[in-house]
Amino acid sequence: MIETNLSELLKSHDISINELSDKINIGRKPLTQLANNESKMVKFDTIEKIMNYFRLSSFDQLLTLSISDEYNISGKLSERKLYSGFSSYDVKIYVNDDNASLSLPIFGNVYVGDNFDLDIELTGDDDIEIDSQTINFIYRVLNKGKYYLEVLARDIALTILNIPEIHKENSNIKTIIFKMPQISDIPEGVYLWNKHDLEQPNFVDFLADKYNLND
Repeated sequence: MIETNLSELLKSHDISINELSDKINIGRKPLTQLANNESKMVKFDTIEKIMNYFRLSSFDQLLTLSISDEYNISGKLSERKLYSGFSSYDVKIYVNDDNASLSLPIFGNVYVGDNFDLDIELTGDDDIEIDSQTINFIYRVLNKGKYYLEVLARDIALTILNIPEIHKENSNIKTIIFKMPQISDIPEGVYLWNKHDLEQPNFVDFLADKYNLND
């Protein structure tokens, strides 16, 4: 689910959905869905027109980028390790699965360095097996299609980018290599993204095109 503060913007600027619809030439229905946080997909043109109207300078003044209505994600890093040319963090990602009311930890490493900008490896831990609840969650996402698995990977990557320790290095990050866990017969998923593209709201449309969901 795409979450926005459009409702608050409308109130603070004393403008109705109908008035905004007329001024930016966007239909009332998609604007109402955005204001009520009921949208699962949104066109970049819609976001751009809303931002221009309210004179917003960044996307996070309007919306959060997670699009799932089934889970929310948080992340935590442990100590930073410095090496020649890059730094490494241990990371634990908590996927809170609303359907099962579970907090599912996925262990991995984050590398920030000269040869790659951000390398995220959520491939489990040598001493810790991926538990059955996490396996079931990833199976359930994958059963909906590879598009949804990549959206999950994207949401995890965005979560990691916003962890304070990583966020400090954000300005230097341009590309992201993401490795999903290998679970049983599910092959390890590897995604290579441009950081700027990944953070755009219309990146979800790009993924839909990639997996032929718009045909």
